[in-house]
Amino acid sequence: GRLALRASAPCTLRAPAAREWLQLSSRCLATVTEKEPEYTTASDMTGYKIFHHKDPFSLSTGQELPELHVAYETWGELNAHKDNAILLQCGMSASSHACSHPKNSVRGWWEDFIGP
Repeated sequence: GRLALRASAPCTLRAPAAREWLQLSSRCLATVTEKEPEYTTASDMTGYKIFHHKDPFSLSTGQELPELHVAYETWGELNAHKDNAILLQCGMSASSHACSHPKNSVRGWWEDFIGP
C-alpha cells in the first residue's frame, strides 16, 4: 500500500519570533564539533533499526519517493496493552539519537528527558 505524508501545522517561518529563533539556533548548531552519524544498512553502527517502506511514498506536494528508509531507536519495553509508546520526532536536531542505551552509550540530545 501507499503511505502519505501531510503537513498539518501552519508555516511559522513568517512569524518574526520564529525567524529569530531559527537564526539563533542555526548559529548554535554551527558550533557542534561532533560528526553526526550516517545512517546506512551497513553493520558498522549499532543501536538503531531501519524501517524500509518498499512502495511509493506520496508527499503532500504531490511528489513521490520511490521508497523510504527511516532510522529509529527504541528504549524500554512495550507493556501488554502496547500503550506506553511515544513517538519522538527529531526535527529539532540533526540527529535522531535522543538518548543513550546499551547498544549506543553516546549521550543523546534528550538524555535528561528519556528514561525510567
